[in-house]
Amino acid sequence: LSATFSEVLQVCSTRDAFAGVRANGELWTWNSLDAPELSDVQCLVATDGAFAARMRTGAVVTWGCEEKGGNCLQVRSDLVDVRQICSSRGAFAALTGSGRVVVWGQRESGGYLPSHRAARLQRVVRLVASSGAFAALTEGGTVLSWGSPQHGGELPQLTDVVEIYASYRAFAFRRSDGQVITWGGASPGGQRLFDLGARRLHGVVGSNAAFAGILEDDTVVTWGAHDECEGFDKVKHELFDVERLCSS
Repeated sequence: LSATFSEVLQVCSTRDAFAGVRANGELWTWNSLDAPELSDVQCLVATDGAFAARMRTGAVVTWGCEEKGGNCLQVRSDLVDVRQICSSRGAFAALTGSGRVVVWGQRESGGYLPSHRAARLQRVVRLVASSGAFAALTEGGTVLSWGSPQHGGELPQLTDVVEIYASYRAFAFRRSDGQVITWGGASPGGQRLFDLGARRLHGVVGSNAAFAGILEDDTVVTWGAHDECEGFDKVKHELFDVERLCSS
């Protein structure tokens, strides 16, 4: 057991299988019977039923349930020089070096990108995923989303955005003027929640439909679904010198 799980840099899972990457790029799996033998893996992501490995060459290898993204054959020719992959519960989205977005997997989980939205996704620099949708930030500060409307998909185009974040059911967007907007989950319409001004925000994590982040003075701020932020005021005075947040 110690030999099998030594020097592991990353682990991810589907509903019933695990996969990991060792420091030398070798793939190991547990309970994943159809997994390929790979030795040059850069990183892994997973949906509920499939895995995707980004290779150091920029290629992508997938396996698992075809409906959940385990078969990328239809888009394989587009998966060249891939810089980032993220996953929803049933689909994958990849960002190439040219700023193009490639999707595959379950249509209702973001595995289908409508042509009118794809045409506006030029020079994309970052992707994030909720459980049922994806959002993309372009070099010019424009954001678009697609996938399940209940999980943040079908966002009307936003502009002047500098940061994007995801929770299980929602997205959050910070504009250059410090305004933070959410979309999806408990806020089905865009809602301006608060103004950060010039304060920097980092280490953002999401729960179901709420978010928490660390401000530049190492204190914590929360926003999103009220019932998920409930109780924060009771412990706020204890949250100083915070280095890292995590969420369930």
